[in-house]
This record gives sequence, structure tokens and C-alpha cells, in this order.
Amino acid sequence: MNCTSFVAAAVLLATFCAGLSNADVVTSDFTTIADGRVQFSGALGHELFTAEEDILTLRSGNSNQSDGLYEFDLAAMPADADIISAEIIFRTAAAVTNTSTSAPVEFFGFVGNGSLELSDEAAAATSLGTIDFTTAVGNDTEISAAVANLVPIETVLGDGNLDDFFTLRSETINFVTLNVDSLESSDPNAMAATLRLTYETSAVPEPSSMAIIGLGVFGFVLRRRR
Repeated sequence: MNCTSFVAAAVLLATFCAGLSNADVVTSDFTTIADGRVQFSGALGHELFTAEEDILTLRSGNSNQSDGLYEFDLAAMPADADIISAEIIFRTAAAVTNTSTSAPVEFFGFVGNGSLELSDEAAAATSLGTIDFTTAVGNDTEISAAVANLVPIETVLGDGNLDDFFTLRSETINFVTLNVDSLESSDPNAMAATLRLTYETSAVPEPSSMAIIGLGVFGFVLRRRR
């Protein structure tokens, strides 16, 4: 095989593989499959509510607390997905309140099991970041915020399990109230919590495809040698 034939074969293979390996950027929305809240109210202890029309996150002293819970099924994500960004989207079921102009809410994420449980309120979790909503946000308003820490989501997708459930928990500080639509809302315009993921995925050929490519290049080289 002369140098020209070898170069031509190499160019053919490189061009073909480059076309297959080009990464695609995709954005997908995942609506919560289960939502609710855990209420702590002094002598009553902790209670899990999953059938209310809205999800309340609040703090009012040490005897009146409510943490929101949202479960997402990410099984539809490609196995080779590389997450670029994540966004949490809600629709308010009441005005956002606080004694000041901003209302900080911290979100935590951890591996879920497909359903909500009372223990989710105290489950070990990693912070996705604190988001400062403004108290100027009124009722029936779509709000969204970027996730600062993608590691909890990446952990769920990379843990090797066939089930890719991700649980989101919302917590806040004294006087802040965040009330958003739930899956059970009867409002015709309601929108349950949504996790929007933007990710990159590569079209890498399977081994059998690579074998066919190799044979094709080998055949090309043989033809050039004759």
C-alpha cells in the first residue's frame, strides 16, 4: 500500500467517525411524579402530606416548619448524558412572602426510591444551592431558578441503578413562605414542579458498527493496492 492509499483510508475513517461522535445538546423537562411536604408543628411532631393542592415551604420559629418534597424519574436520560445545566420551575399558589424583599429557599437533592416518605424530610442530602426569590412575586406566577450544584443529580444518574429517581427537598429560614402548585391542584392553569435538564450526548457507534467501518476501510485499501 502506498502512502497516498494509506492517507486516503485514514481520512475516510476519521471523517466518518467524526460525524458519528458529534455531540448533541438536548433540553428535557421532567415533571414531578410525586410531591408533598413534611410539617413539624410542636407537640404534633412530624406529618407527611401528599394530597394537598399546593406545596408549602415555610419557617415560623421552631414550632411551625414545613419542607417541600418533589420526586422526579430521570430514567429517560441517556446513559451517556453529560449535564450542562439544570433549572427548577414552579408556579406559585400564593404570593412569596418574607419580612424583607427577598425570600431565600435552599434546595437539597438525594437518591430517591420512586415515592415520598416521612423519612425524606431528614434524609442525608446535598445542597443544590440557595435561591433568592423576590417577595414581589405574586400568585399564579411561573418562577424558575438555576441549580448551582449539579453533583446530586449526576450522582443519581451515575449510581449504576436501573431506577433513576431523584428527590428534591426545599427548606427556608424564618418568615419566608413559598407556596407552589402541586400535582393535586384543581386549578386549570396549575403547573407541577418541573426539573429542566440541558445535557450533551455523543453518538458513539456500537462495536458491531465499528467492525463494519473497519471492514469498509480495509476493502478500500485492498482496492487501492490492486
